[in-house]
Amino acid sequence: WFQAVLKKMEKYNVDAIVKEMTQRLESGEGSRASFNMLPHADEIGKYFRCTFSAMKLTPAGDVIWFIPLGDFDRKSLAENVQWEHFVEFVRAMIVLRAIEAQKLSEGQHRMAKCIAIVDLQGSGIGTTGVPKVESFDEPNQKNVAFMREIIIDILGPVYVLNAPWVAVKAFNWFQSLVPERFSRKLVLLDGDGTADPDFLDLVGESQLKHLLATRVGLLSGEVDGDFGDTVVSAGESLSKCRDLKRGESISWATTVEAGDADSWLGVSDIISSATVIFHPELNAQEVAEDEVSLEELPILASDGEVTREYTADRDCVITLCWSNEHSRMRAKGLRYHIELQAKPSSDPK
Repeated sequence: WFQAVLKKMEKYNVDAIVKEMTQRLESGEGSRASFNMLPHADEIGKYFRCTFSAMKLTPAGDVIWFIPLGDFDRKSLAENVQWEHFVEFVRAMIVLRAIEAQKLSEGQHRMAKCIAIVDLQGSGIGTTGVPKVESFDEPNQKNVAFMREIIIDILGPVYVLNAPWVAVKAFNWFQSLVPERFSRKLVLLDGDGTADPDFLDLVGESQLKHLLATRVGLLSGEVDGDFGDTVVSAGESLSKCRDLKRGESISWATTVEAGDADSWLGVSDIISSATVIFHPELNAQEVAEDEVSLEELPILASDGEVTREYTADRDCVITLCWSNEHSRMRAKGLRYHIELQAKPSSDPK
């Protein structure tokens, strides 16, 4: 299949992209392919975000690609990014997807696939699909054609999360519009998939929570800031994800605001926790611990500012969580400040 992919890529004259993406993947110290390996990633990342390759493979050894459509602001992308840059980005993304699948296949002596998870939360999707953006959609047809020809052989099932009821109602209609070779890959799940035991076995419960926590909401104007004041609704939580290299440290300060109802419902509080998922080596047998959880810490409004820290002994991603799930009546005001500290430089002597 990879030879067939290469022939299709020859049609699009992307030999230089293949060479560059291969070098970037091989120089990535054995980790998964990542969004930051792609050309113009910093520029495009302001309007489109995804987890290109999740840290953990599926039990069968397939890679997971998480695509939150609420973090795909097509209108702003078309207005602020040179179109040639986006074309280069898309083609490199698909080529990198194929190269990583090939490397996984070689290491596993089987045909490794890419399991895509498309999250519709915040995407504005309805019975006729996502809202049209003519300035983006029309010129993007060539990118779609390129993707369709290259990636169809790499994709395994495509799981769709958080589809509104109107999209669920239109699912059969949508399937009739796309090629059967693609439509049969679609799997529509209820909600965010956390209640589906088979899906949790495939992705991993903690990894799924991490992927869902990476959503920012770019389409609705949100930004993934390191500090802010927010309100965590009753029964909800706030999460922030950050990548860490070995030796880097992260600290996060939390202040819970006193509430008007504290005098008769008790002092306002938030539960602070963190989960760390370590980057595995590409094609390596994972024998070391691949995940740790930091102890849950209740933080009261009366505590003032509380700071927690973590230093990575391996490349990893950490998900910080401020939970108000224990409260069924009160929203909680929260102030947070996240700081990353680079690995200390060694003494040249």
